[in-house]
Order: sequence, then C-alpha cells, then structure tokens
Amino acid sequence: MALLPQGEILRTPRQNALVPLIVGVVFIAIGVGVYHLAKAKSFDWFLYVWFTFWFIGSGAALVSGIHGLLKPPIYAILTEGGLSLPKWRVERIPWSHILDVRLAPKKQTDSEGTHYVFKEPLVLRLRDSAPLETTQAARWTQGLTARLPDGSVEWMIETQSCPLPANVFLARIQSRLLGEPVPVLPKIVEEDATFGGKPLNPPLSRYKSAMNQVSVWTCVLVGAALLLFGAKTWKRGHDALHWDRASATSTSAEVARDNDSWRVRVHYRFSHEGREYDGADFDARYRDGSRSYLEAKLGEYPAGRRLTVYYDPAQPEDSAFNAPGKHDSYIWLGVGAAFLGFGCISMRFSQWIEAIPRSR
Repeated sequence: MALLPQGEILRTPRQNALVPLIVGVVFIAIGVGVYHLAKAKSFDWFLYVWFTFWFIGSGAALVSGIHGLLKPPIYAILTEGGLSLPKWRVERIPWSHILDVRLAPKKQTDSEGTHYVFKEPLVLRLRDSAPLETTQAARWTQGLTARLPDGSVEWMIETQSCPLPANVFLARIQSRLLGEPVPVLPKIVEEDATFGGKPLNPPLSRYKSAMNQVSVWTCVLVGAALLLFGAKTWKRGHDALHWDRASATSTSAEVARDNDSWRVRVHYRFSHEGREYDGADFDARYRDGSRSYLEAKLGEYPAGRRLTVYYDPAQPEDSAFNAPGKHDSYIWLGVGAAFLGFGCISMRFSQWIEAIPRSR
C-alpha cells in the first residue's frame, strides 16, 4: 500500500461560508425594513449612527460569506517537512517536533471555569511550544495549550472547519509521523481523558446550569410574547383594510409623549348606528419638535372642528386618523422570531452539551 500523498492542502468546505452569507443577507434585509419603518415614524441622528454600524456589520458578514464561497480559506497544509495551520497563524510544525496526536473529548473547561465546546478536536503533543510562540500564533492559540511535567506541550485543535472527518485527518497526520499508512481510527471519546494532565469533563455546576436554563427560557418566552404581539398587530392591520370612514368632531387636544418624542394628541367623537363613540389619536403631521413648539399647534384643533377618522365596524371603539397597516407588525414578528429561534437553538445546544460526557 502506497503512502498517503505529500503536500496536501486542505481547504474549509464551501458550505461553511453559507452561515455568514445567510446572516449577512437576513440582517441587511432586517436593517432595510427597520430603516423604512423608523423613517416613516421618526428619525434622528442616533438612528443614523445605529443603522450605519448595523449595515457595516451585516455587510462584513455578507462579504465574508461571498469570499468564502469564491475562495475557501486554507485549514491545513501537510507537506513532507511538517504541518502548517494557517487558521491559527502557525507557519510550520516539523513532523519530528510532534510526539503524539490523538482525538480529544468535545468539552474543555479552563482554570477560570469557562467552557469551550469543540467538534471532535485533535490534541497535538509537541516537544515544546516554540512553533506556537510567534506573535500571531501566540494570540490565536492562547488558552488552548497546556504544558506537561516533562516539558512537552499539548495543543487542542478544533476540526469543525476541517474538510475531512476528524478520524481521517488524524490518520493522515499519523501516517506521516510513522512513515506508513495507518487505518482510519474509530471515533472514541474518553470521559476521563485529560488535557495538560487535568480532567476535561468536569460537570456543570448547579448554579451555572440553572442560569443557563433561565436564560434560555427567558429568550423563548420573550420571543413568544413578541410574536403574539406582532400577530395581533398584523391582524389589526389586516382587518383595517375593511375599516369604514366617518365624520368626527374634535373635543380637545393636548401634547403627550409618544415613545421618545412629543406629539399632538387629538380627542374626537363620532357616531355609528345611532351611538356616540369617543376616540383619540396622534396627529401624523407633527412627529418631532419641542413641547413648546407643539403646544402652539393646539389651536389648530378647536372644539367642534370636523375631522375624518377610520374605525372598525365590528368594534367602533377602535379608531384612528389613518387605518393601521400590516407593516407595523413586521419588526415585532422579526425580533420575536429571532428571540424564539435563539432560545430553541440554545435549548437544543444545552441538551447536546449535557450529553457530551456520556457519548462514546
């Protein structure tokens, strides 16, 4: 059986670029929708700054996804002289410098109690940390190395973006270390495995586990509440397509707060099927301005002025100067779906994490 070919260049799979690509497209679409909604209501300098950063971040994700599709980044280079890992800025580790390589458990906890989750990572045992001590490599490998009593160093490498299965990548490296083909090894995750001489799978504390559950369920409940509110807003906008128009008489006007701005609020009265109904709505013409400026506009609504209002025939108590639109609900539906989706994904992710120490 011939040796495995030398000089392999392993590029990350193209589908890895789909995540930033989709995130970029979705967030740009959300930003455009919110931009038009905010512009229709009120707009100030803070929103300009906020949307600028929003679109810069979304655009960066989109560009990253497009670049990954056109030219996937290099994950590893296996040459006759050694192993290069551009992702971690490690230029070259000579094969003679690698003492051992093995599959490691999926979870690591550092000295500060922070949990790192990997997808079937490899652990390289090196003679020393010299290949990892360059300026760039030291920053990218920080926290993932551990020194053993004999002076050697263990380095954990995540294989999530590797184009090969972890056991195949392990076999390719071992074939070069031994100088002969090695059969593909089974994926075995030891519960009592160590990294740097310390156990890798300490159980989550009850406090952290409880806090994780509270955070997840908070996202789920907030998302469900926003979706419910958005659905009610959408239904109101849908029903408003069939609202009737009536002639009303203003009764009074006042300056009141609407979210973060002062607005002119007009009270009116109209009749429907022989009954009188009272309503109130904000004047859409005056969205911004100081309170003193808007108080000067109150004279435009003397008692008895004739107005045109829209009302729900099924519930005449629900009325407005302009019939509400369905677009008002899109922001609530979008944010609610994001919270609910994040909560559900986190819930599933937490269950997967808890099952890791028991996996074989």
